[in-house]
Amino acid sequence: MVRDNTVLRVCVTDDVAHITTFGIETNLCGLTTPCAMPVVNLPNWMQRRLAVLMVMPCTPPTHYVENIGRRIEENVFWIHYTGDETDGDDTREESKEPSRQTSEGVR
Repeated sequence: MVRDNTVLRVCVTDDVAHITTFGIETNLCGLTTPCAMPVVNLPNWMQRRLAVLMVMPCTPPTHYVENIGRRIEENVFWIHYTGDETDGDDTREESKEPSRQTSEGVR
């Protein structure tokens, strides 16, 4: 189960996310909370977690998704925050896997 100091409460209404925190500093995740902003303006890591939770059932009992969060109601979500979130959207970043190419071409 997630600790209280790692949870953001997000309520989505009309494509606007209303964000509050449970027990963490109000600027810890790059947002000054409480705040409201369009979902498309949320940090990418938060958008991805919200997208996962939106496909989860909202009828009780709801289930915690490890390192993602929990859907509480139809439009209310608890999003897990670990403090080391990165957007991970730099497609120019080289892969950590060894190259699959040889002098003869692709293996």
